[in-house]
Amino acid sequence: IEQRFTLPLSSILTTDVLTVPPDATVSEFVYMHVLGRRERVVPVVSGSAYLGMAQLSQLSSVSRDEWETTSVESVMATDLPAGSPSWTVRDAVVAMEAADVEVLAVTDSAGNFIGVVTEDDVVRLGEILEETEGTES
Repeated sequence: IEQRFTLPLSSILTTDVLTVPPDATVSEFVYMHVLGRRERVVPVVSGSAYLGMAQLSQLSSVSRDEWETTSVESVMATDLPAGSPSWTVRDAVVAMEAADVEVLAVTDSAGNFIGVVTEDDVVRLGEILEETEGTES
């Protein structure tokens, strides 16, 4: 299982990610992403620039009647870590645990959004490696 931690982050990176623009409303985020796609955390991207994460958990600060007029940009988290394509899976896991997040955005050195890594991706990688290697003691 330790082998998975030394693999490059690209081995579990998801690049086909639906993002949300900063000027989208909280209502659009909730209906399109949370309810429509069952996503609780979505990268906020403007053009190719990664700005932060829209998180369902942060919406409690916005009353329901303000969803139509409140932008995602005003409630997004901007203090979360972003991974680098040069990272290993271990680097991503450490960053995710330190920030207590389940989704890590991955950006290039200029801050352009590349994709995401999730806790589920790390778990699935471990399961795949166990299945392909058999059980070793």
